[in-house]
Amino acid sequence: MVNKDYKGDPIYKFSSPFGLQKPDSQMYWNNTSPVARTIAQQINSLTGGTEVTPGYIDFSPDVLEFWFDYVTGAAGAFVRRSVETPVNVTKALAGDFDGDLSRTLPIVRKLTISPSSYEDVGVYIENRDKILSARKELETAMAYRDPANIRRVRAEYETLLSIYGNVKRIDNARNRLIRQKNTIRNNPIMPEARKTELIAKINERISQLVKEANKTMYDAGIR
Repeated sequence: MVNKDYKGDPIYKFSSPFGLQKPDSQMYWNNTSPVARTIAQQINSLTGGTEVTPGYIDFSPDVLEFWFDYVTGAAGAFVRRSVETPVNVTKALAGDFDGDLSRTLPIVRKLTISPSSYEDVGVYIENRDKILSARKELETAMAYRDPANIRRVRAEYETLLSIYGNVKRIDNARNRLIRQKNTIRNNPIMPEARKTELIAKINERISQLVKEANKTMYDAGIR
């Protein structure tokens, strides 16, 4: 109900509040199970929905994946990732996989993934929004020239505000890279091989920025 797993990370992805709203079945993270995506989208389609319009039954594939892993436990999650590995490897070799392949391979995942989730985009977005909201609270208080409220906001959000500048810098750099990536994807004359090469480099840089921001927030005590 609160869209949080046991670590406090968001389970499913929200549609952007701006522009056309997508059906829940079309909203998922980069590393969401392809099986869960297919099931959610097929059920949406069979109940009258499309990629643009939700059907009578429309739910996020991340919710389906969460409940499967929750009910079956670690063994079920291991089996699911093992079954999906050939699909993800094929996508990676084709250059169409946006996520981190190591997170989809059960053995590699066990050995290489840090429990601090420094590269988790969901953690990054949620904590970044906390920081941006705290800054907005302060700016509003300052706009109203209310000394008491300014002191309250500074005290209540001291930790969040202390790293606002660094996180905002990283977020601006990440947004610039995302815009660059979209420009490359929409370039009608650039060869597909070159697009794939450039996008892969941009994705690597975006991942580094997310990791840097998450470490900054984690070190500041923001979970």
